[in-house]
Amino acid sequence: MPSSLSLPEALHFAERFLRSVGDPEAASCAAHLVAHAAGELGSKAVPRLRKRLELLAGAQGAGAPPIGEGVAAALGALLERRRQREPVQYILGEVRATLAAACLVCLAA
Repeated sequence: MPSSLSLPEALHFAERFLRSVGDPEAASCAAHLVAHAAGELGSKAVPRLRKRLELLAGAQGAGAPPIGEGVAAALGALLERRRQREPVQYILGEVRATLAAACLVCLAA
């Protein structure tokens, strides 16, 4: 994953990659994975990513900055996991968090 890509380009790259490996939910998965790699976490991650993309698109004449090596490396790893058909919820850790919360409720009872 090139670290020179901007955030909008990274989203496009991720979606194209997931489509190329036959992911039937490429657009949705790409948005979640890019948001996660870019530091947007939780249930509002994708809407916050979309807001960032809107702000970048509205920046007159100023190109969007590159995502950098850290985000590129994280996104590359996330895309590889999805290429292997790992569910996005597992990749993002949402299933673990839900299970942990359920266990705490059981222990408290």
